[in-house]
Amino acid sequence: MEDFLGTFDYSLDDKNRLSIPAKFRKVMSELQQKTFIISMLDDSRLTLYPYSSFRETIAKRISELPQFDENANELRRSLGLNTTDSSMDNQGRIIIPPNYCDYAGINKKVKIIGCTNKIELWNPEVYVDVSKVKDPTSTKEKLKQFSI
Repeated sequence: MEDFLGTFDYSLDDKNRLSIPAKFRKVMSELQQKTFIISMLDDSRLTLYPYSSFRETIAKRISELPQFDENANELRRSLGLNTTDSSMDNQGRIIIPPNYCDYAGINKKVKIIGCTNKIELWNPEVYVDVSKVKDPTSTKEKLKQFSI
C-alpha cells in the first residue's frame, strides 16, 4: 500500500517539469517505480498514480468490462484521451504536458497533495477555494460511511 501523505507547494520550471517531493520519491523507490500515470479525469485537478498501481486497479477493471458495451467503450476512450505517463528523471522530476496544465489551471505554482494511494496536483488558488467549502467534520463522516 502506498503512503503518499502530506501537502507541498512547488513550482513548474520553464520546461513544465515538476519536482516530486522527496517523501513521495521514497515511496516510489520502495515500489520500484519511476513512472506515473497522469489523469485529467478529476474536476479541477490532475491525479498521479504509480504506474503499477494504475495497471493493477483501474486499467485491470476497465479491461474486464464487456468489449461491445458502448458505455464501456466510451470509458476506455475517455481514459485513453485523458491520461498519459511521465517518468521521473534523475532529479526526481516529471514533465506535465501543457494541455494537462491548462485543464487544471496550473500556470507555475502547484499544490501537491498526497492522498494515500495517489497524488493530486492543484492550482493553489483553486485548491484554497475548494478547501474552504469543506466541513471539517466531513472527513469523519466519510470514514464512518466506509466503516474505517
